[in-house]
Amino acid sequence: MKNVRIGIVGLGTVGSGVVRILKEQQALIAQQTGLSFEIVKAIIANPDRERASYLKDVALGTDITQLLQDESIDIIVEVMGSVAAAKDLIEQALAAHKNVVTANKDLIAQYGQELAELAMANNVALRYEASVAGGIPILQILRTAYKADQVHTIAGILNGTTNFILTQMDEQGLTYDQALKAAKEKGFAESDPTNDVDGFDAAYKLAILTKMAFGLSVPQSAIDITGIRELAIDDVKAARAAGYELKLIGLSDLTDEGLRLAVAPMVVHENQPIAQIRNEHNAVLVKS
Repeated sequence: MKNVRIGIVGLGTVGSGVVRILKEQQALIAQQTGLSFEIVKAIIANPDRERASYLKDVALGTDITQLLQDESIDIIVEVMGSVAAAKDLIEQALAAHKNVVTANKDLIAQYGQELAELAMANNVALRYEASVAGGIPILQILRTAYKADQVHTIAGILNGTTNFILTQMDEQGLTYDQALKAAKEKGFAESDPTNDVDGFDAAYKLAILTKMAFGLSVPQSAIDITGIRELAIDDVKAARAAGYELKLIGLSDLTDEGLRLAVAPMVVHENQPIAQIRNEHNAVLVKS
């Protein structure tokens, strides 16, 4: 069985979760893939921070070059959470002939094409499935199952925080502010929720989906973005009374006039599958 050696940069909530899942699912992954995965080292900002028990046997360091110069490492997982520093790291990793995995949607939306070309030039892989729609393997589906199809429309709930807020307004009768507070208490919303509630997070993800489905790199300025901040409980009630659900939808629609790109609150008929998606969950509809 081949052993795949992994270096990880960042050991916060996401990075720790990656390590935990690889350890917990080690036997199943080996059975399904014929590969064993070993976390060789994690590069962190604070080596003195208390760590969970499942991280005790992971070697820690603070110098990224330790990963870049280690020829035994096959994959570098980037979970730093920034854009500029992450881009610099990934460029160095690809140039050093390391395969890279990232969930950095902001980075991929802005520099995905450039980094993909660098990966190809160095005959390594750049993978970013987790950057869009959480656990839904939508990028892999677009990359493979729709390879011979002409995609016409992508529409989906791409941000779990806003979907949670809208669900709470609908089901619990909460105001926007009350629902946002509940989202923060559950850890779905950041202390500054701007990226989520103003639609920017969904726009980054829509740009990635658009690139994968239509082969077009679109800047955020090309997307018509409206968030949910101004929605009132009366808006949600009115939609419900008419047989609709209010959802923040990311839409990439190929029309005779060109590609329409939008992130905005939209009414979805209650019988449609997307209308049934509640709380922090995501969904993506593809028409071809």
